Amino acid sequence: MSIPTRAVVTVVLANALEFFDYFAFAVFAAYIAATFFPHDQPALSSIATFGAFATGFLLRPIGAIVLGSYADRAGRKPALLLTATLITAGTLGMAAIPRYETAGIVAPILLVLCRMIQGFAVGGEMGAAGALLTEHCAPRRRGLYCGWLLAGQGLALAAAGVCGAVLNSQLSVQQMGEWGWRIPFVLGASMVPVQLWLRHSLHVPERAVSEGVRTPPLGSGGSPPPGSGGHLGGWNALVWGTLLIAGGTVPTYIATFTAPFELAGSRPTIGESFLVTIALGTVTVLASVLGGWLSDRWGFGRIVVTARLLTVVAVVPTYLAARDGQALSFAIGIVVVTTMSCLAAAPTVAMLLMAVDPKRRAATLALIYSVGVALFGSTAPAVVASWNMLASTRMAPAWYIAVAGLAAVGAVWRVSALQARGTGGGVKPVEA
Repeated sequence: MSIPTRAVVTVVLANALEFFDYFAFAVFAAYIAATFFPHDQPALSSIATFGAFATGFLLRPIGAIVLGSYADRAGRKPALLLTATLITAGTLGMAAIPRYETAGIVAPILLVLCRMIQGFAVGGEMGAAGALLTEHCAPRRRGLYCGWLLAGQGLALAAAGVCGAVLNSQLSVQQMGEWGWRIPFVLGASMVPVQLWLRHSLHVPERAVSEGVRTPPLGSGGSPPPGSGGHLGGWNALVWGTLLIAGGTVPTYIATFTAPFELAGSRPTIGESFLVTIALGTVTVLASVLGGWLSDRWGFGRIVVTARLLTVVAVVPTYLAARDGQALSFAIGIVVVTTMSCLAAAPTVAMLLMAVDPKRRAATLALIYSVGVALFGSTAPAVVASWNMLASTRMAPAWYIAVAGLAAVGAVWRVSALQARGTGGGVKPVEA
């Protein structure tokens, strides 16, 4: 079975529009901190902003269960339409929240509520979109199609950076701080008709889950031989799948927040932070597609392990350069770390999609992805900022990324072993 190119483009663009709303918070986090939190303690204000960012992820697992189950029951397309509507509501609310000086404690409370609405919606996005693409593409292109899906997130990050760079060049510092930073949120909300139209015009027949999809061993990109492997389920799916996601989400969110905040030793200018964000988004697009393409040829597991180990190797000298004030070396290092990390993104998602029960594919992937991002990705900036402040060090990001990468390598080995034995959590092995 082959999915039409127009359908792939539609899913990727709609995914990019949805994540633009979400990434705008990270890109404009410095302005959000100054708008909704007290100014007398900048360090604590930054940590509070990280906390608000993380709060949005608390609803992700709930959204994954509710919206993922809805996608498995009612279809992928209706679920994607619902997530688009919900995330736009949260974005509009964020654009309209009054400043801390005007509303007091109500301002950060409303900020948290808007983030929770967004988090609930995004919780079901990856499962529904990923299941839709992989269930309709040729078996030997599953990694590539997952790469395009994740490239949509890179497009969103780059677009948010471009938006910030344009606004920064046209508005004064005072204008940016007072109202300029709200423009991307208004822009994102105004794009909801386009996003809904894209998803409503998606003409891909819903695939009956009872048909099933043959589950390949994690070391390969294609279909398995008769009787090989089993579905990953229960706590095995959640625990090991979460560690697989942690290997990518920790470096992603640390790198994203390194741009606007002082996580590495020196705070870049606003203009520099936007340029770094554009570079990270562009790298995410290219590396996600490349990683997916490579995994279809060399195997999901091999690419994940290789990319995670290369990330561990690159991250320590990168943050040593930051500690020593070598700005150019650090910037290059961050791009390298992001590239290595994103190479593993598509095969990680494809691996999980093919390893779980097809009857619960959208809900299971959504839950694993949401729990992994909530536990490890969303908290990473706050953990690193607190670690740096309490331990008077600038190496916390490097150690945290390295540990997450090694944990992901271990998870690949464990999931592969469970699947090879057909003991993925009580679900019977896949028939030929």
